[in-house]
Amino acid sequence: MKNVGLRLKQERNRKGYSLQYVAASLNVSTTTVYRIETGNKYLSMELFDRYCELLGLNPRDVFSNPAMEERDRIALEIGRRFIEIMELGVTIILPKIMNINIRPGPPDSKMKQ
Repeated sequence: MKNVGLRLKQERNRKGYSLQYVAASLNVSTTTVYRIETGNKYLSMELFDRYCELLGLNPRDVFSNPAMEERDRIALEIGRRFIEIMELGVTIILPKIMNINIRPGPPDSKMKQ
């Protein structure tokens, strides 16, 4: 819940809204808004929806984590590059080291010994 509160707080600050403005708009106390944003107060779905609407947020976006998405993207890219390197090793480097041909096609003349 702390991440949700933090995301709401970040968006509130980005928009330049004060705690007092948000509290008055949501018809709750400033203490309630503060406790929501610090993850110390349960947030009902109804209040969460109104808070998101006030901030112009899609409720789904509040649960997304851009840092995690970036980390996942980097991990996928590292995985792709690792696979490319392994494929190069198997199809180009390993055959040269072992003096074999593992590509489909006619056998290498060196293999007929």
